[in-house]
Amino acid sequence: MAKTLLTLSKSDPRFQKHLTGTFSKTERALPVQSLNINQSFETVTFEIVDLVNINKPNLISIILATWKIRHLIVTFFPILMILISLQLAAENFDGILASLNVLAVFFLSISVNLYNDYTDHLVGLDRVHSGSGSQAIQKGWVSAHQVLFWSQFFLLTGVLTGLPALFVFPHVLVLVGGTSLGLIFIFSSRATGFKFRIGAEAAGFLLLGPLLTTGFSVSLTGDWRWSFLFLGIFNGFLAVFFLHLKNFEMLFINHQAHLKNTISILGFEKSKDFLFVWWLVTLVLFVGLLFDFLPEIQSESFVVLIVGLSMVIFFALRTRKKLFQLQSPLDSYVGHFVKSARQSSFFLLLFLVILGLGRLLDLLGVHL
Repeated sequence: MAKTLLTLSKSDPRFQKHLTGTFSKTERALPVQSLNINQSFETVTFEIVDLVNINKPNLISIILATWKIRHLIVTFFPILMILISLQLAAENFDGILASLNVLAVFFLSISVNLYNDYTDHLVGLDRVHSGSGSQAIQKGWVSAHQVLFWSQFFLLTGVLTGLPALFVFPHVLVLVGGTSLGLIFIFSSRATGFKFRIGAEAAGFLLLGPLLTTGFSVSLTGDWRWSFLFLGIFNGFLAVFFLHLKNFEMLFINHQAHLKNTISILGFEKSKDFLFVWWLVTLVLFVGLLFDFLPEIQSESFVVLIVGLSMVIFFALRTRKKLFQLQSPLDSYVGHFVKSARQSSFFLLLFLVILGLGRLLDLLGVHL
């Protein structure tokens, strides 16, 4: 059967409807070629396909892809560490309120992930880079319009789920919650274009860093701690490191689309130095968290400290070696380096979680 292809320019009134999937209830427009993305003279060639002919995976697979469950690790790592810390300190907090707050963070995170897929599709990043985003829109599993709807749904659900904490601790949470929602809008809104400008990293740092840890701890106890603020700083640095890695991997595409961020402004060679320094700072913050979660220096703590410091040295040297071997943004090993750097980061988080859970089990008298 012959394919039905349609090429539209951005000035065509049909362009936006085909891009968002609102042009038909029985067909979907799959972008097969996008030229001059994010420009006024952009053109996209669509393949018009009947919905019944689209090869979709099962619903669970679509949910896992579009919600980007694996990305939630950075969101829920500090929440888990805060809950462990409060248990270790024998701090009393309401279990139901804590559950609602966790759900609120979960829903808001899903909302942001979905909206990022929507904006990256409209701007063109996910259309020209098969490794970017969930690719659920580009493959026709869902339309951009549907992704936008569910993003708004989870945003509203997250706000409503977090309201009980606002009634319990209204004064501080109005400031923290209001600032967080404002930053979510600024960071994700295509209309402002802030996500694709230098400085967007600062919003990501605050959202997944100090605002997240401070807001969550205040919503449970009505108070905040320096240790949780430090935890937020570490998590913010790590989250922005992931963002820098993505921008580094898509440096050439971002340059073509005239999308500005710290990496694209620095260029390839300077970005390598910048990424390595950022990674070193993150590792130093990791060591600080190690000392925060270690009890008085005993033999077990000394062993944990040695293992942690050995991991830091190993990951620092491995990342430096892989990073400075890269010759250009089109180097085939760029993707391999990004994957390796992410894996190193996840090992750090896993080590801290195991350490925290170990201390909690020891407190409860459970010995494995």
